[in-house]
Amino acid sequence: MLKLFFELKEGVKIFMDIKGVPIIELEDKKFQSDLAFLVDITSHLNNLNLKLQSSNQLITSLLFHIKSLQLMLHSFVTQLKRKCFKHFPKLSEQHPESTKEYSDEYESFLKKFEIRFEELQDKIELRVLKTPFDMCPEEDPDS
Repeated sequence: MLKLFFELKEGVKIFMDIKGVPIIELEDKKFQSDLAFLVDITSHLNNLNLKLQSSNQLITSLLFHIKSLQLMLHSFVTQLKRKCFKHFPKLSEQHPESTKEYSDEYESFLKKFEIRFEELQDKIELRVLKTPFDMCPEEDPDS
């Protein structure tokens, strides 16, 4: 829905101007960049959501999807600091002057994400499910 609004924002602006209720924010370059950033973030989160909703997955597969998004977030922070918009198509259309605010937001989001899934990181019991023959006998949780 957010992506659709972003794509139709010019039409919405014209319609609201005709109705006599102009939306000033739609003319603000900073607001448009922030909106584009939000569209790109929600796109990545929607992709994760779809992967997590797939049926017939083991918990190890779900953790893999979570871990891969976490690694992507690290990469996104670095890319934003370098003004690389490879994974931010809507933001790149806006040509923002500064990306520091966006990289800071991603770092904050990443920290919250890591805290949220902290207890699932590198659990021995889960590693046994994923790769049982890679486990050392000393790491056996039942011994």
